[in-house]
Amino acid sequence: MKEKLIDIVYNNGTLFGVLFISLSTIIMIKKIKSEKKSFDEHNVASWEAYVNGWALIVILFIFGIILILK
Repeated sequence: MKEKLIDIVYNNGTLFGVLFISLSTIIMIKKIKSEKKSFDEHNVASWEAYVNGWALIVILFIFGIILILK
């Protein structure tokens, strides 16, 4: 099952690349709109969630570019 999913993604690289880039853009826009204005209100857990959210956006974007260029 896992191998079939990987084959589908690699065989349709351009489609899934555009999908991942679009998904990262949508998440980024939603994240920017919902951010708190003051960073003083953040604690350690919210900073971790903040950094992990941006890391997810970057990973999706890079993976989308890799699939398009494949």
